[in-house]
Amino acid sequence: MWKVYVDRSLTENAILNLVVNARDAMTDGGILTVELANIRLDDGYIDERFEDITAGRYVMLAVSDTGTGILPEILPDVFEPFFTTKPVGEGSGLGLSMIHGFMKQSGGTARIYSEIGVGTTVKLYFPAIVSENERVVASSLVEDIDAMPPVDVMVVEDDEAVRRALMAQVGRMGHRIIEAQNGDAAIDLIRGGAKPAIIITDVVMPGRLQGPYLAKAARVELPNVKVIYVSGYPNEASINGTGLLAGDAMLMKPVRRRDLARCIGRIIREKD
Repeated sequence: MWKVYVDRSLTENAILNLVVNARDAMTDGGILTVELANIRLDDGYIDERFEDITAGRYVMLAVSDTGTGILPEILPDVFEPFFTTKPVGEGSGLGLSMIHGFMKQSGGTARIYSEIGVGTTVKLYFPAIVSENERVVASSLVEDIDAMPPVDVMVVEDDEAVRRALMAQVGRMGHRIIEAQNGDAAIDLIRGGAKPAIIITDVVMPGRLQGPYLAKAARVELPNVKVIYVSGYPNEASINGTGLLAGDAMLMKPVRRRDLARCIGRIIREKD
């Protein structure tokens, strides 16, 4: 892992708060996952409503549960002081707001991702220590994406803002886009004659067909179609929560254009 400067006690308190929240969300038991990952954030994350944060290298600490999830209409409020979904006397509503304030003071940020009946992930982004030489090199980097022949790419995502961001990235690569709001709509389009070479799909969506089941149904119609999963959950939490195989192609939100382009390019080269 990259090195970071953090207040040890405040970091421990943040992790403890997140673990307790995860435990409380799993009233009938479940899987608690704590992960660390080195993450590079570029300006593309702004397309997915990320907070105002400097592009660069971060160490992400994620705490995920397979609990009840949080209703989408209250999700934007969870970092507000005194906001809590717990019964009176069981929560102060200060835990997440204090974590958010601590992360902002540390030069990073906190993000939350949740699906009802599937679970919740809270991600803490700590800025990595970067030497002055590394800053100069990083600022001079230019996107180096191999030229690729255009193909039909289906983008399946229920969150409109995320879907639009993914479509914009794919469109800038020169590929033809097929849009679907969920797995059910995607399979209807395929059965109606759409023939995507690649499907980029969220893992958890409303409707009958989740990402893995959409892939299975699509391959009945298009045996050679390739699938890229994108998820708000870290990889290990996605595997635990949905039964995905470790060998599946997966990118974590927010998806960097370079990572997506490399993944699409690899698929196209393998098909050729």
